[in-house]
Amino acid sequence: MTLAIELRPPTEPGEVETLTFDFGPALANVETITSVTSIKCAVIVGSDSATGHLQGAAAIEPSPSTGLPSQAVLQQVKSMLAGCTYQYQCLVLTSAGQALQLRVNLPCAYVPPGS
Repeated sequence: MTLAIELRPPTEPGEVETLTFDFGPALANVETITSVTSIKCAVIVGSDSATGHLQGAAAIEPSPSTGLPSQAVLQQVKSMLAGCTYQYQCLVLTSAGQALQLRVNLPCAYVPPGS
C-alpha cells in the first residue's frame, strides 16, 4: 500500500516540522508497527542538493485517526529550502508481517526577498 498526503499549510524555511505517517486506517485493530525500515526524502519540486533533512530518530506512536497504539510514525525534519516541495517516504513492518509505505509531501513556502 502506498498513499501520498500533501501537508497544508506549507512549512517556512528554517522551521523544524514533525511529520506524522498515520498507518492506522490501513491496519487491523490488533496490528501494530514493529519497526521503521526507512524514511527517505526526495525533492519533487524545485532544487535542493542537501541530504540532511531528517532530525533525530523516528518514533512509533499511537495513530491520530484510530487512537490505537503503535500505528503511526513521527519524524522531525529540518532545513527545507523556500520554493521546494519534499516527499518523505516511510516504510514500516507490522506485527502481521506486512511491509507498508506512506508518503507525505511537504511544500516549503517561497518567501519574497525583504519580507
